[in-house]
Amino acid sequence: MGPLGSVSKHLKSVIRRCKLGESDFALVEGERLVTSVAKLSQSPPSYLLSTCPHLLARLRDRCRAGHRGQIGDCVLVTDRLMSQLADAATPQACLAVFPKPDPTKAAEIRQRRLDAVTSGGLRLDYSVLCWRVSDPANVGGIARLSWCLGARRLLMTPGSANPWLPKAIRAGAGAHFDLPIVSNCAEFSDASQLLSAFSRILVACSARPKDSLLLTGSRELADTLRQDAGSSICLLLGSEANGLPDELMKSLNEAAPERVTMLHVPMSDYRQTASLNVAAAAGIVLHRLYSLADGGDLLDSAADAAADRLSSAGGRYR
Repeated sequence: MGPLGSVSKHLKSVIRRCKLGESDFALVEGERLVTSVAKLSQSPPSYLLSTCPHLLARLRDRCRAGHRGQIGDCVLVTDRLMSQLADAATPQACLAVFPKPDPTKAAEIRQRRLDAVTSGGLRLDYSVLCWRVSDPANVGGIARLSWCLGARRLLMTPGSANPWLPKAIRAGAGAHFDLPIVSNCAEFSDASQLLSAFSRILVACSARPKDSLLLTGSRELADTLRQDAGSSICLLLGSEANGLPDELMKSLNEAAPERVTMLHVPMSDYRQTASLNVAAAAGIVLHRLYSLADGGDLLDSAADAAADRLSSAGGRYR
């Protein structure tokens, strides 16, 4: 059968809604990502499209293998039609439409996997909360980092980018189908709600505010988190342009200053350097949390000494 010059109006409608993030389905583009999602997804793809018959057959077999032979419609399309259906600026040779995962089931699976991990480190239960992070690529990148570095879930406040936009899904590299992601979390929109949901709030910043802990090379952070082992921890990330609202930080510090920890991410002469991208900052902090959870306080005396020198080098990092 040759490539089709058209597809059903229903499929076009589904893909159009996927591009807006308004569907119960998600648009997944590219062979590698389709293959990864086929292994992670709770359900087989509802639609599988490709411009290459051999690639279509290969992906069909992979999807069937992961879902007991079940799969939706497989459609061979022309390059022109693929360019119209795809979201990426440079369309790849295939795309798939997967049902979104059930969030309750995803949370149960994620928790079981985290509980099954045995290590000699701290028992840390941490979630990531994005406060009005508006770039879908950043949202997807944070989802990927949260997934890879042991976070239990990713939460999004109203005003954040839709995590199910295709750009976010591409940046997530499969995270959306394994990590519980909850958008429009209005229940975490003020200090009292945050403090009732989490035992500790972690806030990362490139500048070094008063009473903050140095993220790297400091045993203080390990000692602080050791008190929260087994309790729920929140890594709070602010928007790209404005960070976290001053009124929110003021309310948190007035209500329970002992439960709010400011983390300083050291940078080279930060007064002349732009602040870190929010996804980059998330990755640095999450890796530190993961290292503590995986192997306890992994720092040796040499690292502590280096951190002390970094902190006191002519006041550059304070």
